[in-house]
Amino acid sequence: MSKVRGASRWFCGLAHISTDWALWHGLGQHGRVAEADEIARSSLALVAQDGLREYFDPFDGSGYGSRDLAWSAALTIDLVERLGGPEHVRLDSEPPRHA
Repeated sequence: MSKVRGASRWFCGLAHISTDWALWHGLGQHGRVAEADEIARSSLALVAQDGLREYFDPFDGSGYGSRDLAWSAALTIDLVERLGGPEHVRLDSEPPRHA
């Protein structure tokens, strides 16, 4: 990532819960369950780490933009429910770090 363009800017490849949800959904529909589950769990870990933010830094998981974003909340609830409900989802792990 360029040092000129910091992670707090839109155009630097940030992670959005809405994009992750769409990828998760599409992968699941095409039988790529392991990859879909990894995206779902890493997305939930981002939310656990820094809340229902608008977008996240893909390197350290820091949340940026709006706080308590409704889209992030709705899609997080959907992910939790589709993964078996809150009793089946662990949110105490750190999001994966991308190099």
